[in-house]
Amino acid sequence: MAMRDGDGWVECDCGNRHWGKHGAAGLLLIRDQHLLLQHRAPWV
Repeated sequence: MAMRDGDGWVECDCGNRHWGKHGAAGLLLIRDQHLLLQHRAPWV
């Protein structure tokens, strides 16, 4: 599979538009005073 930059808009099942053809670049979870930031690996 050829590597692509993933730049571009996609439309989800609910009709909203989101930036990034390959999905989220990471995950940000916030609850109370806790924060978790997880970046996607650079090779995926």
